[in-house]
Amino acid sequence: MDGVPCDKCAPGGPKAAAAIAKIMGGEASAVEKKAVVQCQGSSEHCKPAYDYKGIQTCAAAAALYGGPKTCTFACIGLGDCTKVCKFDAIHIVDGVARWTRTSAPAAVPAPTSAPSR
Repeated sequence: MDGVPCDKCAPGGPKAAAAIAKIMGGEASAVEKKAVVQCQGSSEHCKPAYDYKGIQTCAAAAALYGGPKTCTFACIGLGDCTKVCKFDAIHIVDGVARWTRTSAPAAVPAPTSAPSR
């Protein structure tokens, strides 16, 4: 399949990309994708704009004036990302999401074969 990217399985890493490329007859890129949190919005760097007492999710807090921090781009720090990361690779540290490479698996496990009939 010409032109079809074979490197979209970020959790699988380069090995998964190479396996997908082999199956699809394409090439895998050498670029490793990873989560990056650019925010330095800890309580030291980004003061609260107001005292948020609502539903304790980033989505809910962001819906109220863009979130409770003075920077509208700041990590809200209520952990929506930690709840959806199935690799336990994101943690809230001092009110900001932090990504830890050591927590992420080296590769996604191979799918199990279908049961025989």
